[in-house]
Amino acid sequence: MKNIDQRTTKSLIEQGWQALKNQQINDAIKLSQQLNQQSPNNSEAWYFTSQVAIAINNNNAAVQALNNACKLAPKNIGIKIILANFYLSINDFIQSNRHANYISALTLSANEHSQLGLLFFKLNHIEKATIHYRKAITSDDKNHQHYYNLATMQRFTGELGLAEENLSKAIKLNPLDVDAHALRVDLKKQTNETNSIESLTALLTKNLSAKDRVQVYFALAKSYEDLSEYGNSFSYLEKGNQLRRQHINYNIETDLKVLTNIQQTFDESWWKNKEKGNAIEQKKCSPFTPVFILGMPRTGSTLTDRILCANENVFSAGELSDFAQCLTSLVQQSEQGSGNSKSSFMAAASQVDFDQLGQDYLKAIEAKFSHIGIGDKINYIIDKLPFNYLYVGLIKKALPHAKI
Repeated sequence: MKNIDQRTTKSLIEQGWQALKNQQINDAIKLSQQLNQQSPNNSEAWYFTSQVAIAINNNNAAVQALNNACKLAPKNIGIKIILANFYLSINDFIQSNRHANYISALTLSANEHSQLGLLFFKLNHIEKATIHYRKAITSDDKNHQHYYNLATMQRFTGELGLAEENLSKAIKLNPLDVDAHALRVDLKKQTNETNSIESLTALLTKNLSAKDRVQVYFALAKSYEDLSEYGNSFSYLEKGNQLRRQHINYNIETDLKVLTNIQQTFDESWWKNKEKGNAIEQKKCSPFTPVFILGMPRTGSTLTDRILCANENVFSAGELSDFAQCLTSLVQQSEQGSGNSKSSFMAAASQVDFDQLGQDYLKAIEAKFSHIGIGDKINYIIDKLPFNYLYVGLIKKALPHAKI
């Protein structure tokens, strides 16, 4: 009878995943409920339930289901890491940090060290991330992905020499690691004496996916631009763009419509009539001043970021999505935010409580970076997500004391 029950549970879980894959949410919910009643001690069933809860934006149910899965499978490190990552995704930094530190004390595989390293990196615990990335390499020094992961973090922290060294190790282990090739070229200006043109050209003779081939074309374009061989550079840019265009569904008219809608929704009348956050109160209550660097990609945002960070009171938080997340959360709580279209989202966004939006953003950033000495050593925090330009009016309204 027990084996029959296990087979039934397994079958229900498989049906559930298929329903989720096909976006048959009501069927997935019913299967989840059936599993919870029939197999309350099955960790895989609770994990499935957590994914159903996430699909319908029920964060509390997702947390409960993931916690149940962890309790029923105490040796399953993967679920623990998923739970810690989910806490991070809903901006519960205290719980995410608590679970990450707990996992850190356990015996982990190389891949688990790598996953935990990424989690600590996203939590901005660079030293802890480095420790786990290096432990991943120590446990499995033949896995090119571990060297690449460490290099991406070193690039973020400005350790470009070490990043290049680890990318070269990744490429030696896997000459077809296109991501590593592309990132290595992006680290510094290529010269006639030191460049990767030969290895990149050799990659084009391999059976690469369209995505990888595009990356190689763009890396070659960047290399030739560095060498001032602009004819070759534009030739590879054209090849990369043509191939990429074949595999993306992009219509510029859609973006133009969105931008026009933004202009019409957030016009001069809205700016004059909609109450903004209190700049004086925000300065009193917040231990830091947010600095937004925004604009189109490749327009000097990283250079501007590094210049500002030369001041010891300024900290670069990287490209954050917190403002958009805080705005989305407030929109979802409003009655006007019930529509699924971009226009309905904008209409609801124009009517949120901007003082609350500003406070939510400041609290999220302070919680995420509390360990760096905000208000003590750090007085300015940079958010350099380029596409925040879409929210520039909302940022100014919600955070009037911010620097943009």
